Amino acid sequence: YKETEQITESINATLKKLKAVDQSREEFVSNVSHELKTPITSIRVLADSLIGMEIFRRRKKKQQEEELLEDESPQPLLSELPSINLETVTNENQVRKQLETLAKKKPEEFVNLLRTWLADE
Repeated sequence: YKETEQITESINATLKKLKAVDQSREEFVSNVSHELKTPITSIRVLADSLIGMEIFRRRKKKQQEEELLEDESPQPLLSELPSINLETVTNENQVRKQLETLAKKKPEEFVNLLRTWLADE
């Protein structure tokens, strides 16, 4: 009977030690998991930021290239510009109205007309 009691006590003591070891293992795994997730999350955020910056840089470069192409587009010839014959118009209000109409309906042509007038002077 005493032998059975000693074996039972020994098994119970071993079970307590195994539970303590198992609990320590779970805490260790939990801590290691947390410690690994934190830098991985930081690395992921940094990588996402770098990718975002690269995408922004490429879009900006493309936009600048498109703007350069627009700037290099040929200017219209003088024959293509609308004309207002000031000698045939006697009323200043008519000239003003024609210029306002041109500025509203065809602003690019209006600007080009003004440029030619300024260049002539």
